[in-house]
Amino acid sequence: MGVGGIGATSLTLRPTVGKMGDSQEFASLVDHLAPGGRLISVEAMTGGVSAEVSRVDIAPLDGPVVSVVARRHPDDTGGDRPAPSSMASKEYHLLDHLHERGVAVARPLVLADDDRGPFLVTELIDGATTVDPEHLEGALDQLAQFLAELHGIDPLPVDIAGLEAIED
Repeated sequence: MGVGGIGATSLTLRPTVGKMGDSQEFASLVDHLAPGGRLISVEAMTGGVSAEVSRVDIAPLDGPVVSVVARRHPDDTGGDRPAPSSMASKEYHLLDHLHERGVAVARPLVLADDDRGPFLVTELIDGATTVDPEHLEGALDQLAQFLAELHGIDPLPVDIAGLEAIED
């Protein structure tokens, strides 16, 4: 199944060496997402604080280069922070739930695991994370519409292990 048509999957990858972003780490992932394809590049993405994030560019045998995002939560389970496997699984299933309902979120592709632990792979949504002052009003309107859509989803049918309803 190629990258463009991949559905929800779980994957155990062969052992890797080094930290996230090393191209060797993603060889099994490329084999899974685009059989026969090749890894073009791996680039660390900055700005987030909850996970190690890398952009992975893959050249499938047929079609244009595809970019995905790999997110690995740190293994600092001290205090109230849940285990990385729980965090990756919750994030994967919540994104899947939202995406199936038409919410504009990155489509989850793979919940993967290797010798460094679990990580989530999603499609890449290209764009900027900053807004020029002249576009602020439109950006705020877009954000408000997204939040209204998000809050309009009934949370009761969501059955994600470890994700409990919070009563206000």
